[in-house]
Amino acid sequence: MRRFALICMILFMAVLPVLADDLDGDTIPDASDNCPLTPNADQADADTSTPEGDVCEPEADLGVEIFAFPSTPEEGDFVTIEINVYDDYTDIPDTVNVNFDIGDGLTVIDSLVVGNVNNTLDMVGGVWTLNPVISNQAKLVIWATVDPGTSGTLIPMTATINSDLPDPNPDDNTVARAVAPDGADLLLISQQSSFVPAPGDSVNFQLGLGMLDYGYATNVEVSVPVPAP
Repeated sequence: MRRFALICMILFMAVLPVLADDLDGDTIPDASDNCPLTPNADQADADTSTPEGDVCEPEADLGVEIFAFPSTPEEGDFVTIEINVYDDYTDIPDTVNVNFDIGDGLTVIDSLVVGNVNNTLDMVGGVWTLNPVISNQAKLVIWATVDPGTSGTLIPMTATINSDLPDPNPDDNTVARAVAPDGADLLLISQQSSFVPAPGDSVNFQLGLGMLDYGYATNVEVSVPVPAP
């Protein structure tokens, strides 16, 4: 019995150093394991600038979206632009930068950040910095008007997000949308004093020009052919 106990003790003492040298049991000794507490036998490490392997390295699955309401305004209309930033419940980065461009054809009136209190906003350079990010979702709201002469065109809008942490899903880090201004909905009304005048009678013609909405139009021309005598 004593001999059996002695053999078991020797075996235990022989196995103990092996277990202690590989705490996560992935067959990689702790001394050379780039993530000693999490199994990663492949030792994958996309970011070689840090000693940690991929499974141990902090990461931020960020995303960005941009919307315009309405997306088909008319010249002179007010447009609300929203840039939404979100973190898919991964590690929270210290600094997030959003580079945005709402394109030529929109004049910015005002802006407001919602959901994050530590922000630096450069509307001229198109850079929104969240430092640090304290909200899983933050929003930048921009109010603008549609410039004259943009009817029938596309006004592009883009936004790109990046941070100080690697992103495992970069496909949603850039987004592009467009505002498509419609033409002004004009209304022309004509009236005349008589539809069956007698020879020598005077006939008065009146024209009325208006708009059926709150749009904006410039350089409006009205052509009226003169009836033949």
